[in-house]
Amino acid sequence: MFNRITHRLGALMPSIKEEGYGLDVKSIPEKIFYAVVDGIRSIFKSKIDRENGLFFDQFFVDMIIFLYVFFVLVYVFYYIPIEYLSDDPSKNILFGQLSVILLLISLLWAGYVYLIQSFKNLAREKFLPALDKIPDTLANYPRLFRQFFGGLRIEWNSGFGVNIYLRSSLIVWSLIIWIIYFMRDSLSGFLWGIFISHSVDALISLYLSIVAVCIVGTLAFMTFLVILTFPVIFIYLLVTVRFLPLEINPLNDMGGTGLFGKFIVHCIFLVSLALAIIPIFPLLGKIDLGSLSHISIPAENVGNAVVFVRAEVVKTVSAIPIESISKYIGFVELYFIFILLAFLVILTLRDRIKRRKEEVLSQLEQKISAIDLTSAENKEKNLYYLDLYEKVLGSSEWPIKKIFVIELIISGLPMIIYFFFP
Repeated sequence: MFNRITHRLGALMPSIKEEGYGLDVKSIPEKIFYAVVDGIRSIFKSKIDRENGLFFDQFFVDMIIFLYVFFVLVYVFYYIPIEYLSDDPSKNILFGQLSVILLLISLLWAGYVYLIQSFKNLAREKFLPALDKIPDTLANYPRLFRQFFGGLRIEWNSGFGVNIYLRSSLIVWSLIIWIIYFMRDSLSGFLWGIFISHSVDALISLYLSIVAVCIVGTLAFMTFLVILTFPVIFIYLLVTVRFLPLEINPLNDMGGTGLFGKFIVHCIFLVSLALAIIPIFPLLGKIDLGSLSHISIPAENVGNAVVFVRAEVVKTVSAIPIESISKYIGFVELYFIFILLAFLVILTLRDRIKRRKEEVLSQLEQKISAIDLTSAENKEKNLYYLDLYEKVLGSSEWPIKKIFVIELIISGLPMIIYFFFP
C-alpha cells in the first residue's frame, strides 16, 4: 500500500526533461502570433515559407493581419462596452489611445517573432554545422541552444508539460506584482462593491479595468521582452562568432556572413523602438489623435510648407526642457550599450573574415607563383587563379553594408522621442 501511494505521488511530481536544441519549439508569443496570422492566411489560401528569407512584405502583411485581429477583439470586448456602459467624458479620446497602443503592440510582437525566427534560421545555417566540428568542446553549446530556444521543459508522466522561459517569467511576475501593488485600493473597492454591495456598476468597472490593464500590460510585456531578449542574443552571438569554427568563404561577398549583418541591423531597429516606447506609458491617457485635425499648413506652395514644418520643429526643439534629457538619459545609455554590443559582434566577424581572406589570398599567391607559364594550359590556369585572386581581394571584409551608418542614424530616430517629454 505504501509503495502504491508513493508511486502515485511520484507520478504527480513533474520532472525536468532533457531535450535537443529546441529550434522547433515555439514560445507562447510565437504560438499566438502564428495561430492568428496563419489562421487568417488559410482563409484566403495564402501561405508563405518563413524558413527562407524573412522579407519585409511578409513581416508587414503579417503585422497588419495581427493588428486587425487584435483591434477587432479589443473593439468588441473593450471599446463597445465602455462606449455604452460608461459616462466618463474622457472616453471620447479612447479610440486614438487604443489605435496607438495596438499599433505599438503589433509592431513589437511581429518584430520579436520574426527576429526570433531569423535567429533560429541563423543557428541552423551557421551555428549547428560549426558545432558538429567540435563535438568534444568543453563549452556546452547544445545546452545553451536548448535553454534559449526551448526554455526549461517541465513534464509529468502523463506527457503533459510546459516550457518555462526565464525572461518571460521574470517580466510577467514583475508586472503582476506591480499591478497588484498600485491597484490594491481600486481592487478592494471593486470587490467590496461586487460581493458586499452587489453593485452591477462595480462589476462593469472591474471588467473594464481588467481589460484595460491587460491591454497596457501586453504593451509593457512586449516592450521589456524585447529589451531583455536581444542584448542576450547579442552576447550569445559575440561568444559564438568568437569561438565557434564558423564557415567563412572569401569568394562570397562579406565572407558569407551577410545574414549576421542583416539580423544585427533589424535587432537595433526593434530595440530602439522598444526603448522609445517607455516614455509613452505615462502619456497613454493623454493621447488624442483628434487634435491632429486642427493643424493648418500653408497651402500656397511646397516651399512654404517646408518652411512651416521646419519652423515648427525648431520651435518644438527649442522648448525642450533640460530635465527631459536627464530624466531619460539612462535609457539612452542602454541604447548605446546595445550599439556597443552590436559593434563588438561586427568587429569580431570582421576580424575573422579578414584573417580568412588573408589565408586564401596567401594560398592563391603560392599557386600562382608555382605555375609554369610555358604551356597554354598553365596560362589558362594562371588566369583562373588570377581571377579568383581579384575576386577575393575585392570582397568586403565587413558583415554589414556600406549604408550601415545611415541605418544606424535612422534606428536612433525613435530615441529622440525622449527629449520631447518633460
